[in-house]
Amino acid sequence: MTYNEHSRLAGTHALLSASKYYWLNYSDEDIQRAYISSYSQRIGTLIHELAASLIKHRIRVNKTDKHLLLHHLLSNDVPECAFNVDQYFQNFASYVNDAIQYDMTPEVTLVYSASCYGTADAIAFDGSKLRIHDLKTGITQAHMEQLLIYAALFCLEYDIDPEETHVELRLYQSNDVTVELPKVDDIVLVMEKITHASEIVDGIKESKRHEPC
Repeated sequence: MTYNEHSRLAGTHALLSASKYYWLNYSDEDIQRAYISSYSQRIGTLIHELAASLIKHRIRVNKTDKHLLLHHLLSNDVPECAFNVDQYFQNFASYVNDAIQYDMTPEVTLVYSASCYGTADAIAFDGSKLRIHDLKTGITQAHMEQLLIYAALFCLEYDIDPEETHVELRLYQSNDVTVELPKVDDIVLVMEKITHASEIVDGIKESKRHEPC
């Protein structure tokens, strides 16, 4: 028998796939929710891309600019039924405008080791104050620990003494902005955990490298 070829689907995963067989027990509403949520990661990526571009070119967002976000999502093949632009716009606009106000750089990758690195959504450092902002588009409550790790990574990579640095962290999510001023001890503790955990991973890699084949 000759089977049909579906090369355009190579590397993709079906919403209603056999491996995710539990959809067999879904109600009509469950299937609708699953379809909409399947776009969540794509929407988040696109929103961050647009925000980074606006910040980079210092283009502020006005209250009447919802069409910018709407057009960006639709033009990148996100169906309008999969999102509500009002759900994202307020935080999106605040995040972009604040980053421009504080002369921040978007999408900065911070690296300590091959095992520990991450990309901060927006960051600024003037020699005495470190500012890190993060934009969240999901509904699951985010935690400041992520931004604290970014702060620790920054201090480690650029040899910055947290005792001589004022750090401000901002989290933009669900039409709200959470601000935290971490204590020096908290940053130092995370720095120590990063170096210790990286040493453990490096030790494992080294021991495996010397094992006989």
